[in-house]
Amino acid sequence: MTKGQAIHNFFNSFGVKAYPITSLPKDVTFPYMTYEPAIAGRGKSVNSTVNLWDYSASEADINAKANEIQQAIAGGASIQCSDGAIYAYIDAWSPITNENDTAIKGRTANITLTLNTL
Repeated sequence: MTKGQAIHNFFNSFGVKAYPITSLPKDVTFPYMTYEPAIAGRGKSVNSTVNLWDYSASEADINAKANEIQQAIAGGASIQCSDGAIYAYIDAWSPITNENDTAIKGRTANITLTLNTL
């Protein structure tokens, strides 16, 4: 599996549909995530900004999902690919807002991706 495919599968493994920020469909439904499809070279690290979005009057659901993802990556996560393994580490989630609709809740985090080759 290529690095890009492995990263895509990783971001889609949290029970929320995830899209590269450059490929968000017009008919997207909540909840969903967007991510920067950044790929590091050997032994290098790159940050990928991840945004989590939900539509709700409450903060409870988005906070629960952000916490779930945080816990899954907190100690680092290994993403297997044909070049070796990509290690993912997450910073804290921060709230983001949609000025047009207060029912749209958002969270953003930076995930550091480091490629270690075989």
